[in-house]
Amino acid sequence: MGKAINIRNTSDSGFLRNLLLFFLLSVEMLPNGCVPLKLVKLLFVLLTARVVWRQRAIQLNRYLVWLAGICLLTAASVFWADSRQYALNGLQTVLLNSLCILSMVQLIFAVPNWEKIVYSGLAIGPGLRFAYLFLNNGFAVFRGLRSLGTEAGSYNSAGMLAGLGVSFAFLGLMQEKDAKQQRRWRRLIVLNLVIMVLSMSRKALGYLVIPILLYHLFKDKNTMKRLRNLALTLAACVLLYNAVMHIPLLYHYIGQGLESLLGFLADTGRDTSAAGRETRALWGLYWFEQQPVLGHGVMNYNYLFQQAEPWSAMIVADNNYIELLVNYGVVGLVVYYSLFVRAALFALRNRKRLISEEIVITGILLALAVGDYGSSSYLYLHSQMLLALTVILLYRRSSRNPVHRIRCGRPEREYPYEFIQKNPEQSDQAGF
Repeated sequence: MGKAINIRNTSDSGFLRNLLLFFLLSVEMLPNGCVPLKLVKLLFVLLTARVVWRQRAIQLNRYLVWLAGICLLTAASVFWADSRQYALNGLQTVLLNSLCILSMVQLIFAVPNWEKIVYSGLAIGPGLRFAYLFLNNGFAVFRGLRSLGTEAGSYNSAGMLAGLGVSFAFLGLMQEKDAKQQRRWRRLIVLNLVIMVLSMSRKALGYLVIPILLYHLFKDKNTMKRLRNLALTLAACVLLYNAVMHIPLLYHYIGQGLESLLGFLADTGRDTSAAGRETRALWGLYWFEQQPVLGHGVMNYNYLFQQAEPWSAMIVADNNYIELLVNYGVVGLVVYYSLFVRAALFALRNRKRLISEEIVITGILLALAVGDYGSSSYLYLHSQMLLALTVILLYRRSSRNPVHRIRCGRPEREYPYEFIQKNPEQSDQAGF
């Protein structure tokens, strides 16, 4: 019989911390669907299952209940899907991703001071993604990831991870007291800013700006100070826009794409990326009208679009709202975004008690919701990982959403006495 892992034991605690960090860095570094990432998923789930088995207990919270609901809805949609083969492929992807997220959450419950590991992993990860792209594409990456096309994987994913990496490095900086470590966090902020610029992703600007903007607007409780912060923020946005549009280096990487997008929105220019996304969204709304309640089945947007435009290389909507409406109907859209709505209401109700870190985390959650207009995030492991971590971080000080330990026999996981004394709320940590 296995021996219970005891986090009093330095080697046990170190193993769990390293396993969690390994998973975070791997998901950030490797593109979705590649063979190495599939192997990482399998290894991570097996190792975590061994940990859970030795503990004879599994931890559940409301976030995991929500995740189970998504899995059940996905499984049910197979029965009414237009293409059962596409639906089964989608079900396999959702279940495997959910197993990884479940495993990650179990490690979070077992590792003390897990926040610092998360901040480190999500701040370092974009640098590893860029290194991975450099190894595959050489110095061409410095011309901009968008110019590499599909060879670079998704430049939007690299930009997203780097944009959010700035916020997670900023969170690590806020927690750090040591001056030497603070310099490390500042270097990570600069690194992620450089990678975000090189990604040439317009959406990356949103992932960067929204959390930092929200923090500067609401970090002060005084109304006059908030108005001052609002004025300073608007001035900073104007300066940033002018820098992007007039500094040649920034214009090459970001300004050109931003200018073509604004021209498309104003109907004065042509932007092939935005035009393609608009076409796919219009198709999606047409199919949604045919099956508005439960949709056509998971991943059946891909099937329907391939039938409608078989010559197109892009068969995803690249819009999470459209894909959910087509695949799951209104029911699926409401179930999926109920997590966002609940978290937003929690932040709104507790706005006077939110600490600075939680304001940034709320901004990250808002950035993920806004960014879903340009990403099929319900199918991507890195997007689901970021969503899970953001929600758990937001609720980690709350005692109203406790963790339930389901026992499967003895022994149970043990907390060190000293850790419980210093962190009495950790029995309810990551509570949503």
